[in-house]
Amino acid sequence: MQHVMTLMKCKNDHDEMLNEYVDQITNIQSEGPYVLFGYSGGGNLAFEVAKTMEQRGMQVSDIIMLDTTPWNKEVQEIASTILAEAANLAHLDALEWTATPYAQNKRTKFLMYMENLTNSGLVEANIHNIVVDTVTRLLKKKWINTTSKAYIEYNGIGTHDELLNPEYIQENVEIIKQILNKIKDKAFEEMV
Repeated sequence: MQHVMTLMKCKNDHDEMLNEYVDQITNIQSEGPYVLFGYSGGGNLAFEVAKTMEQRGMQVSDIIMLDTTPWNKEVQEIASTILAEAANLAHLDALEWTATPYAQNKRTKFLMYMENLTNSGLVEANIHNIVVDTVTRLLKKKWINTTSKAYIEYNGIGTHDELLNPEYIQENVEIIKQILNKIKDKAFEEMV
């Protein structure tokens, strides 16, 4: 019984968080269509926000993901193994800000969110995923089963953790700009 109550609380907290994100988005932009963006686990969150927006009658035209794998227990186990191995590497230098209580709290909440997440269901948005070679590269293609529209992959530059680093960011931003221009051009064509 305790386990069932915990699962119900997680689901309620999860739904409340998604609705809060939708409210914040619509406070900035009251009407769609919307384009959402997320990097890694943020892409998983963008997918869930898009589902919530569509359930509320809003239109999300596109989701742009930066190296995001559909999340489930299998991917959770792979990620946990990778994170455990990375934590054991003595040569990794943690940034000073990651040791702050604020950053630790955010990290803990993010890990709890991802631990309880399974991306399922269907959106009516196009999904664009800028991917790099990782152990989950082939699993990323499963996004095709989560949209009634197109799933398109683009080759990102760098490793998963380096996509926004100074030496790679400009090339990856150019890919994002190309995607945004395609979205803009398509919207313009539909208006004409």
